Amino acid sequence: MPLSLLYFRVPVLVGVWLIVGFIVTTGYRSSLISHLVVQGKSAVINSMEELVDMRETDGWRWGTRRMTGVLKTFLSSSSDPAMIQVYKHMETADIGEGMKRVVDGGFSYIYNYYYSKSLVATRYTDATGYTPVHISTSQYSLFSGNGWAFRRGAPFHSRFNKAILKFLDAGLVTFWMDDVINNYVRRERRRRAEETGGQVTIIAVIDNPF
Repeated sequence: MPLSLLYFRVPVLVGVWLIVGFIVTTGYRSSLISHLVVQGKSAVINSMEELVDMRETDGWRWGTRRMTGVLKTFLSSSSDPAMIQVYKHMETADIGEGMKRVVDGGFSYIYNYYYSKSLVATRYTDATGYTPVHISTSQYSLFSGNGWAFRRGAPFHSRFNKAILKFLDAGLVTFWMDDVINNYVRRERRRRAEETGGQVTIIAVIDNPF
């Protein structure tokens, strides 16, 4: 092998290894910093079953505003063992106290989905859209709904039923409710931004409000 070619390969190999080492070192350092700086997230709770499991493993607790009315009937009359356990260990707390206990950890708050959604969007979400709050993906319908009263044998009864089913199947009810919440959130954020000089801040950090 010619001597000039050997001298050429040595600096090239050294240069490549220096670049590789720099990339690996930088990646490791960034990963380590992220791991040390970013606070770890607790496991999310998405169902009554998971809520009960968290009580057995981690001593998790939960509560609601008032244990009366349809919620009490829904839980106490259920044949689901998880529902019975949720009912048996339910605690009561107003929204302010409930959220404070959630912030302290080990506690979930059970409340109306749409109210919780608007509360999280206005008080626990920053200007970039980031929120540390988790709302369970499982929803439990406590209200059977409204009904239309028609005289027996009304010829348009079936047409009304079909129209209502089309609305539900198309997701229009969900779309309308989300639109109402989004409009409220925009107005509330604008109001808060004006009060705080343009700054929209997260009031509290909450993990796992149920």
